[in-house]
Amino acid sequence: KVLNRYLPKANRTSTIKTSKLVALTFDDGPDSTLTPRLLKTLKKYHAHATFFEVGQSVSRYPKISRAVLAGGNEIGNHSWNHPNFNSIGTAQTVSQVTRTNRAIYQATGTLPQYVRPPYGNITAAEGRAIEQPIIRWSVDSRDWAYLNSSKDINEVMHDTHGGDIILMHDIHAQSVAAAPTIIKRLQAKGYKLVTVSQLLNSQALPGLQYFGAHDYRTVGK
Repeated sequence: KVLNRYLPKANRTSTIKTSKLVALTFDDGPDSTLTPRLLKTLKKYHAHATFFEVGQSVSRYPKISRAVLAGGNEIGNHSWNHPNFNSIGTAQTVSQVTRTNRAIYQATGTLPQYVRPPYGNITAAEGRAIEQPIIRWSVDSRDWAYLNSSKDINEVMHDTHGGDIILMHDIHAQSVAAAPTIIKRLQAKGYKLVTVSQLLNSQALPGLQYFGAHDYRTVGK
């Protein structure tokens, strides 16, 4: 990864304002039914999102992963089968990430830039060994706990500001049902729904974990 200031001027990314940008992210898919439904919603409202996918599900539903990218969205790595990285050690963590990178590449022909560790748990040693930027979140919808569309909507709308990364899941029907209202209400406030790469201006670096557009720190801290 080359920092902007070291690139030839013609290849540098322009500085962007993130005060009206928000990144919706969805974990644990792809799901055979719910993910396609969510993709239709994103297309309808001209919104984009980042999907942190589980490798074994990518292998099971490669066409859906391809559809995610075809819709202008982004795919990230969310491990092979969703273990707690802190409990399996560095070698197994690297194996989980590598196996999932391979599955995503085989399904889509592209490699994911980012890793989101299950439960958000990752050590400094694991972060160094993975050598990919780690994406966390600044707004937790807690949709997995509520399983209630109204609560999902209220949680996101109450906490979201420009530059935030919102955590949701596309394996829960209630979350996918909440997405249209969340998107419409955010857009009504003037927010544009973008991918993580767009929010971070494609400048995320390995060894760092990103919670929002301007909130990052060393992995493990």
